[in-house]
Amino acid sequence: MIELPSWLKIGKIIEKLDFSNWFSRQLRDDQRKYVGGDYIEKVEIHNHAPSGTIEEDPLARGLYTLGLERRQVDTYGGFFNSFYLEVEKRRERQITRSAHTMLLGAVFAVGTKYQNNPEWKEHCSSSLREIFHEWSGPDEFRRDLVSVYNHSNAKGGLATDEEDSLTSFWLLYRYFSSIDHHQASGILHALRAFLRDSSLKIEDCVNDDIFIERAKDFFSHLSRISEIAKKRTEP
Repeated sequence: MIELPSWLKIGKIIEKLDFSNWFSRQLRDDQRKYVGGDYIEKVEIHNHAPSGTIEEDPLARGLYTLGLERRQVDTYGGFFNSFYLEVEKRRERQITRSAHTMLLGAVFAVGTKYQNNPEWKEHCSSSLREIFHEWSGPDEFRRDLVSVYNHSNAKGGLATDEEDSLTSFWLLYRYFSSIDHHQASGILHALRAFLRDSSLKIEDCVNDDIFIERAKDFFSHLSRISEIAKKRTEP
């Protein structure tokens, strides 16, 4: 009998990602506290020692590779799920995706790199881009962010550095979207613009180490977006 690699064992994936409360009403209620609340915290990308079982656990390996802790991923996922709830109310339509699930899936996919998953980059990219598939572009995302996180309607638009952060982030979104869709020109243009390096070639853009660095950048920008939201909801 042929033994499947662990990244193809659906039962193991579900067990690792723990979707038990994905659609529960309690989860949706809990996530509302993120909007304008104290739960958002600035979290930094860092390095930490792997556990003894990290080689056997794609999620743990992915966290280690990206320099993340599980609590950080949970924080980001909860924040964006709460953002979805507010956008739902404004647009009067349901957003069925879960940012928390997508982030865990992206981290898990990075971990499967070390278990010979030949499409780990595509799987990671698919999960990361899916989080922002609700918005047609940076302008629409910016409008919703400014509208939702606007304490007493007293704040105006974004500061210059905040605008720059969103612009850079959307280049990362385009990068991962292009990898997911196997669009070489999109991958190249997005990465050249993000790194401000016109000398990059397509082989540079899909290099494993460069991809992991961009995934780290993605999570760093999620932290920055949550900081912007928190600042805008402070009295």
